[in-house]
Amino acid sequence: MPINLTSRQVRTVEWLLKHEGSQRIAEMAGELRLTPRMVRSDLDGIERFLNRYSVSLERKRGVGVWLEGDPEAIEGVRRSIASLEDGDAMRVYSPSDRLALALFELLAASPGSLTVEQVRRTLEVSVTSARRDIANAEEWLAARGLFLARQPGVGMKVVAPEAAVRRSLVKLLLETVPHNAIDKPTSQSEWWRVSGISAGLRDFLRAVPLPECHLIVQENDSLRRQAELGHPWLAVDLAVTVFRIRDGRNLVLEAGALRSLRDHPVWETAESIVPGLEASAGIELTDDEIGGVTEHLLGMAELTQERERRDATDDPLVAKAVAYAASQLHPSLADDQDLIAGLVDHVERLRVRLRYGLPVHNPLLREVSSRYPEAHSTAREIARLVGDHLGAPVSDDEAGFVTMYLSGALERLRLKPRPRAIVMCPAGTATAWILVSRIQAEFPEIDLVEVLSATSTQSNAGDVEADLVISTVDIGQHHGGIPVVVVGALLPEEDIRRVAKLL
Repeated sequence: MPINLTSRQVRTVEWLLKHEGSQRIAEMAGELRLTPRMVRSDLDGIERFLNRYSVSLERKRGVGVWLEGDPEAIEGVRRSIASLEDGDAMRVYSPSDRLALALFELLAASPGSLTVEQVRRTLEVSVTSARRDIANAEEWLAARGLFLARQPGVGMKVVAPEAAVRRSLVKLLLETVPHNAIDKPTSQSEWWRVSGISAGLRDFLRAVPLPECHLIVQENDSLRRQAELGHPWLAVDLAVTVFRIRDGRNLVLEAGALRSLRDHPVWETAESIVPGLEASAGIELTDDEIGGVTEHLLGMAELTQERERRDATDDPLVAKAVAYAASQLHPSLADDQDLIAGLVDHVERLRVRLRYGLPVHNPLLREVSSRYPEAHSTAREIARLVGDHLGAPVSDDEAGFVTMYLSGALERLRLKPRPRAIVMCPAGTATAWILVSRIQAEFPEIDLVEVLSATSTQSNAGDVEADLVISTVDIGQHHGGIPVVVVGALLPEEDIRRVAKLL
């Protein structure tokens, strides 16, 4: 019996079946990679479908939506959705779905070519829309160092080493597949049938042996520990390796690199999982493929090693990054030791990830970038500076982590008790109020408790409770027991740094 639901509506029903109680539409949309408007537009059709099973879709403004009905009736809906086959629901994709689909098509075909018509048929859109989606995919690829070449009369293809193609496929899976499916795929016989995944993406995921590779990781003590400590998505990397080998896309290493890897003790760990990978791939792995796994495990081992944090002066790159953040966000960041230590540790790990081509995924990227836009803008520029220094592009995910360090430092500043300050200037001048406005602009966290004249009898700062004196005249290092910082009336950059250091 036809269900009269689109593939997008099916995903929403699947999601509601997995979540009890009221669900906010914004949260649903975020997990389904849709917009709230898309979800709302689909609800009427979903409600009509549910009513056939005596289940209602309850909606309440400010609360959310939820399923209401007898448990047996809701179970009937679940069985109906689970029994759906390809073609039972008309496929409707969101822009993010189409981007992911176009990328999977292009990456899976590499180094082979695809035509616009082939991509259009997969996306089920017009030629104009397909070209727009391909342009978006090209931008995504370029940000990761991959080039989309066009050959008149032939088509287009991703031009990149096999290792780069595999890294991009891993990244794409981490971006599009819910974490619960990645972390525990063995709990589902058909792991790709997870809520939040569009029908077109499921076509690709069928060919990715994630449950088998997850089992390989869990059964190997060394791999399981490394996955838990440093790279929980190791199974995804192995699954992509098998996926590409099955498709005849083999890794080729330089002879010198292969000899070096064969001599490393980690080669034995890689060899220990070869039988499982070969059984999944249905083909014997070459030494180059074993070398590729070895190199990846080497990077993970280095990533999970305990290191003593170095002093910030040992890393001029971090010092430069922190100085830039202080100039853009708040001068006090320049002396935030927690921020400096965190960035030193992160940059060290970033160097390892870039050296070994380890993928990284930041599930909080969208949330932190929207909540802290100024910090994220600064973090992106820092990521560019770091990338230029290291000679490799730094991903938005890495910039998201830097945003988290910066926003954490800013939140710590807000939580500190507000420092109290006295402003002191010569008698009879208007410079005091210019200085007051500059202090309020540069240091909104300072509580200006008094503005005094340097020649007035009121200038005894000891009579006022304060933490520092900001003065335009030299009255010594302390006044009434309170530390003094001497500044210009316009509070130039060098004086801002001195006030920030005293704070």
